[in-house]
Amino acid sequence: MLTASGELPPLEEDNIISLELEEDTSEIEPDELQFLASFYSSEQKYNLCTPLSPLLFIGQRNQKGKIDICQDHDDKFPLILEELLFDDYNND
Repeated sequence: MLTASGELPPLEEDNIISLELEEDTSEIEPDELQFLASFYSSEQKYNLCTPLSPLLFIGQRNQKGKIDICQDHDDKFPLILEELLFDDYNND
């Protein structure tokens, strides 16, 4: 697992990548990504990118210390989201 921290570099048009993935509905959904860096591992080149549209993942640490991502059909999901938003609102 790779973990990074810090601020994202300023967005530049030259660093925007358009990625088109075919979904089950046979429609192509384009995603725009910001290129951050590239690196090599075992002679294979990898690009590190971040989506321009933010993503929200909600997870919960299990008894083994690993994080389980909550699914949108999970009954806990709305309660966890509401608690996070309410706490953030009260801290302002």
